[in-house]
Amino acid sequence: MMQPYPGLRPFEPDEALKFHGRETHTAELLHRLSANRFIAVTGNSGSGKSSLVRAGLLPALHRGRLIGATSQWRICILRPGDRPMQSLAASLAAQQVSSADEKAVFQEVTRSSLGLVRTVRASQFTPGESLLLVVDQFEELFRFVRERKEHDGGAESRLFVSSLLEAADLSSAPVYVVLTMRSDFLGDCSQFPGLPEALNRSQYLIPRMTREQVRDAIKKPLRLVNARMSPRLVERLLNELGDDTGQLPVLQHALNRTFHEFAKEGAQGEISIEDYAAAGELKGALNAHAESLFSLQFQYWTECVFRCLTTVEGGRKIRRPTRLGRLFEITGARDEASRKRVREVVRAYAHRDHAMLIWSGKELNEDSVVDISHESLIELWTRLRGWVSAEDEAANLYLSAVEDAVRNRRGSAAKWRHLKLAEALVYLEKGPWNTAWAERVGSQGARFEEVKGFLEREAAAEHTEEREREAIHARELVAEQRAKKDAEARAKAEGQKKSWVMMAAMLGVAVLLLGLTAAISIAKRADTERTMLESRKSVADSLQQIQASDDIVKQNVSQQQELRGKIDDVTNPDDKTRLQSKLKELTDQEVQVRAQRDAAQARLNSESKTRTRVNPVDGLTYTFIPAGNFIMGCSTGDTECDDDEKPPRAVQMASGFWLGQTEVTQAAWKKVNGGANPSYFKSNQLPVENVDWIQASGYCIAIGGRLPTEKEWEYAARGGTTGARYEQLDLIAWYGKNSGGTTHPIALQKPNAYGLHDILGNVWEWTSDDYASGGKVVRGGSWVNRAGVVRASDRFGDLTKYRSYDIGFRCVGE
Repeated sequence: MMQPYPGLRPFEPDEALKFHGRETHTAELLHRLSANRFIAVTGNSGSGKSSLVRAGLLPALHRGRLIGATSQWRICILRPGDRPMQSLAASLAAQQVSSADEKAVFQEVTRSSLGLVRTVRASQFTPGESLLLVVDQFEELFRFVRERKEHDGGAESRLFVSSLLEAADLSSAPVYVVLTMRSDFLGDCSQFPGLPEALNRSQYLIPRMTREQVRDAIKKPLRLVNARMSPRLVERLLNELGDDTGQLPVLQHALNRTFHEFAKEGAQGEISIEDYAAAGELKGALNAHAESLFSLQFQYWTECVFRCLTTVEGGRKIRRPTRLGRLFEITGARDEASRKRVREVVRAYAHRDHAMLIWSGKELNEDSVVDISHESLIELWTRLRGWVSAEDEAANLYLSAVEDAVRNRRGSAAKWRHLKLAEALVYLEKGPWNTAWAERVGSQGARFEEVKGFLEREAAAEHTEEREREAIHARELVAEQRAKKDAEARAKAEGQKKSWVMMAAMLGVAVLLLGLTAAISIAKRADTERTMLESRKSVADSLQQIQASDDIVKQNVSQQQELRGKIDDVTNPDDKTRLQSKLKELTDQEVQVRAQRDAAQARLNSESKTRTRVNPVDGLTYTFIPAGNFIMGCSTGDTECDDDEKPPRAVQMASGFWLGQTEVTQAAWKKVNGGANPSYFKSNQLPVENVDWIQASGYCIAIGGRLPTEKEWEYAARGGTTGARYEQLDLIAWYGKNSGGTTHPIALQKPNAYGLHDILGNVWEWTSDDYASGGKVVRGGSWVNRAGVVRASDRFGDLTKYRSYDIGFRCVGE
């Protein structure tokens, strides 16, 4: 069935029958264009500028509704992108203005600011035929100016603007120019002579749609598919949108997904609130849709593509359209296999059913300009917001390296050490830093190779300093040992001067003291070992009692259910009495066993309180995990295991270890790292996230510990149990079903037998082990995952530089 709503992308000229609610605005545009052949359509992001021009103005022109002009038009639609004059030439050649040869047209239009006018005059236009140039997303030109300023001083951008102004100003050339531009970029127009004056003469600030106009935009497209929407849902959509008509693309996307849910059910009856809820509603539909397309198999290249297509500018998260060939260079897709992955990502998100990416031209090739279809995707797709922040951090760190490389070149001391240097080296080795990426960020006086050389020299200097510290430490140890031997020799010589009687007396006292000290030490050590053994035995006994009780209760409840079924079926009174007596025995036994389990759990909780300590560096509580044995890997009866969880195998933990009771919090992270907080969801008692493996490992080392191994993590997570989870999931973990789309403060959910909170769910946790296909293993699942992922044995791998709003960690506190 035809989709009546375009979704996130703008309406196209052939979708005029779907475009409703803007009739009066289209008429106003026609009136202004007839009075002035240059017009700028401005408005906030999401106000519908592109759609108004494409699906409102252009069809009206073809119907001959522009006063003083015919219905014969050659219409060129272009975006400035990263080659504005090339884009202009390509759009003209596509309409055979002067020539179909793009190179020939390019040579002509770049001769001077009158090149466009001469090109139009040289064309064989029929009498009354006119040319319309639609420059969509005109604000891209301002980014091009900044990125190319060092190369041409802004010459190409000035030529582009003056060509448009000259063409629209000369009556001898039948040229009309329409720009679309975000209104928050109006101030940038002052850098081009003549452009502010042209805007003052003819600018159309797109009005807000009234409630009735939005109603038409919702209801009327459904006539094309003989469908209708329930009045209740229409009113709800209008109320949720309110006066914020800057969210029109979000509304169109929600309508698109709602109709998709309606069509899945056979497109019978009315489009209902249930269809709307299934789509994710107004604010949730976009995030849910984007996540449904996200594939772990392509996660690396998906992140690379979207990070390349977005940026932060003046505090604003904005689109950054990029030619595919340039995108390959920036993302490091050097071989055909990686380029194929990039194309697959672009095609998947640009599919007409999804329309989250768009590209110029009919076929996707290296000259195609790839772009995000609308800025609202950046705001509403949670994963993308995290990627944009990560890209901004990488750019800021690079610019800091550029400044220090320049200082270093000029003779000033600029040192990079520890985590800062380690993070920069990972960016150099794994990406995103490379020559093409650095050119886009801006050199600021230092080429990429100079920055790279500076950081490599800093890494070598750090290594040398470490070797020197080791050598100094070794010399200090040697000197200490020599001093000790000299002191012993002097003491021995002095002792020989004493009388044998005094020597004997002193020796006797020393022997006595030594004996007493040894005896006390032996007694203390024996007492400590006995206490630890008793503690370990107590924990083991309690865990065994809890597991046995759970098994008995499970079997007991099953027998009760079976007996109740028999009691309902039996008709003989004596048989019924006998069965009821047996049922009472089972229920009494269940009560008794549950009481024993509660007592064992109480003993375990009491024991756990005596087995905790607070790390003074980060202020977090660590609990002792005793030695023991367990079955690692796919749990018995677990039907959701992946191949990398098999086969299950017996593992012995020969010694105990201290593990954080909770995931590392943002308060602890700031305490250790001096106030910086990389997390997407910010609050002191939320787990820190959006940290890569290097940062997590560095934190654990800083507090005197390390990241846990996989064996340690799973052994601790199971808490002495053998199932996929130690308790009902909703009681112990924050995951996709109950998280509400965010992380939660630590220790709100029920802990396991070792007193560990959030070991499943909330955020994934880094471990120290390598994953088979590369990167490091993460465990435990997170707030964004389905239930099937949040299990004790589930495992996945991420690259050491990978950061996400759903990955955190906890430390082994040595």
